[in-house]
Amino acid sequence: MTDPTAKGTGKDPEQARRTIDVLTMRQAKTQGNLTPDEASLLDSLLHSLRMRYLKAVELLKGPSGEA
Repeated sequence: MTDPTAKGTGKDPEQARRTIDVLTMRQAKTQGNLTPDEASLLDSLLHSLRMRYLKAVELLKGPSGEA
């Protein structure tokens, strides 16, 4: 995410987690009301975001395993 107070971007794992949670909730609420293409897109998007989130959290922890 772009940090308005600094040049460049910052990482906010909590905000990323909340965004994934909101999309997961949206997926549950719209189940059965999406076209197959829409449902597939949402599934794919959530999978990709979750994998990127896990990778980012691991990188933030560093080699010692602590954040």
